[in-house]
Amino acid sequence: MKISYDSTELIAELKNDIKEFGRDIELWCFFKFVEKQKIYTNYDFIVDDEVKKEELGENGHLDRLPARKLLERLEEQDRIM
Repeated sequence: MKISYDSTELIAELKNDIKEFGRDIELWCFFKFVEKQKIYTNYDFIVDDEVKKEELGENGHLDRLPARKLLERLEEQDRIM
């Protein structure tokens, strides 16, 4: 089963950050599972290698990705499937 997830605002924010900091900057990428699909819900800059548990919030999962990869994944999940 494929789903879509409105990521328009997050995509716009990430594009601005890519313009300012570059497409290869490493990010903490927060996600959750919806209908067995990985859905990226937010991101944050990596200040150090540790993430505080409260930053995980309700999602509870994260990846470490370059901004360009996260943008690809957000654009893919934003499409109607």
